[in-house]
Amino acid sequence: MKYTLIAAIVVLALAQGTLSAESPELEKMTQFFEGMRTELMATVQKLSETLQSQTFIEDGKTQLEPIMTQIKENLAPLAATVQEKVTPLAENVQETLKPFVDEFQTELEVMFRKLVDQAKAIGN
Repeated sequence: MKYTLIAAIVVLALAQGTLSAESPELEKMTQFFEGMRTELMATVQKLSETLQSQTFIEDGKTQLEPIMTQIKENLAPLAATVQEKVTPLAENVQETLKPFVDEFQTELEVMFRKLVDQAKAIGN
């Protein structure tokens, strides 16, 4: 019985020494798995947020679609009315400015001819 008790103590001492020798490796493995768990949790959180954002955007589009259709329907007659009023106004402005533009163009042509004539005179 004494020998059995001594053998058990020796076995426990050896087991304790073996466990303490493996402790740094066990610590490294624990840190590795903790890091992996942290990364996995962060990735899952980001994915969850992305999916929620996409769902929110799709819900917003679905809700805005009828409103946008209604706005387009209401703006079509308004655009036609504005174009009907602006077209004659633009034509009137163009008719009013045409004589001034023509006169300005004539004056520029005269000045250009004078410059060309002066350049020829200097060249001769």
